[in-house]
Amino acid sequence: AAAFGEGMSSPLLDEVRERRGLDYYANCSADVFDIAGQFVIEASTAPEHVDEFFATVTQLLLQRAERVDAVELERARNQIIVRRILAAERPARRLEDATLDLFALGRVRSAQERREQISQVDAEQARAAFARLLAAPPALALAGRLRSGALQRVRALLAARGFAGFSGGGSDGVIDEPGARLPQPLPRAKRRFHH
Repeated sequence: AAAFGEGMSSPLLDEVRERRGLDYYANCSADVFDIAGQFVIEASTAPEHVDEFFATVTQLLLQRAERVDAVELERARNQIIVRRILAAERPARRLEDATLDLFALGRVRSAQERREQISQVDAEQARAAFARLLAAPPALALAGRLRSGALQRVRALLAARGFAGFSGGGSDGVIDEPGARLPQPLPRAKRRFHH
């Protein structure tokens, strides 16, 4: 996430905000758990920029699955190390990190060991992580006042760019049209949850 969209100098913000003026706010974050995780891109954009925003973001993601720039990777490493140093000043965060280490590793890693692990990530490992990320089906959420058909256009773009799980059609119960009625919830036993 740091290599893609964290911070004002990130590739995401540089391209979609500074160069193209497609949004005011964009950010990327990642949560990694033992058996799952999430990579989240969020942004505030105007309805007239939705299509170009998604086209630009998908292109940026695909580029990183091909190659991660050494300068971007170094910026990301430095950003993560600084974030870790600042987090170490918060006792609750140190306790949480130590607890997670104990559960996952059976021991607590030192700050030096954590920094070394971050520094050892190379461009090929980062590229491979982007490729794995893009091989998994994404979840998509659009909110606010959208132009008619925005969701279908974005889904079609994702399908055309080869994102897993997108066929480009249907709305899966998502409200995409102004004035549409909300669907009635399914009885509890029949609800489907997507991961």
